[in-house]
Amino acid sequence: SPVGPALVNFGVDIDERFLSGSGAQEETVADGAVIALVNAETGESVPILTEMDQAQRTWSDYDAHHPLIIRPLAPMDFGARYFVVLGSELRDVDGNELPGSEVFEALRDGVITTDDTIESMRSRYDAFFEVIEARGWSRGDLHLAWEFQVASEHQVLGPIRTMRDHVIDDVDPASVEYVIESVEVDPNDSVAYVIEGTFAPPNFLLEDNTLAIGDDGLPSAQKDRPSYDFTMTVPAVARDRGDLSLILVGHGIFGTGVSMIGSGGG
Repeated sequence: SPVGPALVNFGVDIDERFLSGSGAQEETVADGAVIALVNAETGESVPILTEMDQAQRTWSDYDAHHPLIIRPLAPMDFGARYFVVLGSELRDVDGNELPGSEVFEALRDGVITTDDTIESMRSRYDAFFEVIEARGWSRGDLHLAWEFQVASEHQVLGPIRTMRDHVIDDVDPASVEYVIESVEVDPNDSVAYVIEGTFAPPNFLLEDNTLAIGDDGLPSAQKDRPSYDFTMTVPAVARDRGDLSLILVGHGIFGTGVSMIGSGGG
């Protein structure tokens, strides 16, 4: 994902003086930043928020299993390669150096190995080292760096765009069946009607709720259209004027439409 976080677990917590919380993002894009997220080709840094994972801190089973989380605060480029860069000055909360990687050290220090996988990575890492040296990082002062590739725009947005285009271009609105099950009139001064019912929108899911994928690798519309509950509110102002916009609100997991319109006394 262009906005997915990167995680790395050293088995210890990073000293918080090396972490960049909310509002400290300028330091994360500076030349030679101690923790950085860098485009492998352009050398451009992405602003990041860095923190130690705080989940299940009271569970002994999770001891030494809390990763450093590196969260991009701006989207990375679709299809581009990025490197996470960690400087050698990083220390844990006790002031100790962090565990290293023999593979990365071989790539960083130019140590030739007999491992074909490592050697196949060498040219990409050498090219990246040249890029970041121009940005203020010294190759020898890197503790760890690793690469990953962001998914392409087609991979990320292709499925949802396919479904959207099918609904807009190929679906007759009159074909969407619905049933009105109840109408509440004037529940309060702000609302004229609360309407509850079911509707059967275009469907792209199989019976097991997985996405139906066609031969082209994209979502495929299914003939069967399951019904779903809906709750609609019509504001009292609609009695006086028309052309009001329709607002679609999705409730949370295990929630209901009624709970959304009832919250806050609205």
